[in-house]
Amino acid sequence: MLPDRALNFILLTHPRELAKSSNTGQLVLDLPDIVSTRIVWSRTEADPDLLMQIERGGVWLAWPGGEASGTDVECHTCIVIDATWQEARKIYNRSPYLQSLPTVSPQAVQPSSYTLRRNQVECGLSTAECVAAILDEVGSAAEAKALLQALEKMQAIWRRGRGSIT
Repeated sequence: MLPDRALNFILLTHPRELAKSSNTGQLVLDLPDIVSTRIVWSRTEADPDLLMQIERGGVWLAWPGGEASGTDVECHTCIVIDATWQEARKIYNRSPYLQSLPTVSPQAVQPSSYTLRRNQVECGLSTAECVAAILDEVGSAAEAKALLQALEKMQAIWRRGRGSIT
């Protein structure tokens, strides 16, 4: 469980996600009540602003199998890797600055409802679902609900055939 404090989210986004209209990270960025920013990940050079934030402390990484430990730690920022699961593993493995962070594994109340892409990890969540689960855990149920509603709306539009899945 994450500390009960307001959180900022950083979406560390794989460059390929920027062109995908099925990217759920955009839903996080679009909601006005969620403080979030996007940083595009680079294999060759870490973002200097991200490194500075990590160095200041209070930054956690949402990662499967993570255990939020020491809830007395001031947590103000949560990094969520915005990519396919295969790309997310590569980002994590190629970014030593992420491997040194405390991690939290959000506990979804229900299995993923995201169907626009095939889930590569059993019980894996989309970026929007991950952020919603974290928001719910820290007591921001209204924001979590709004995010999941935006995800449902996005998927309903796709199901009606108003776009192409990428």
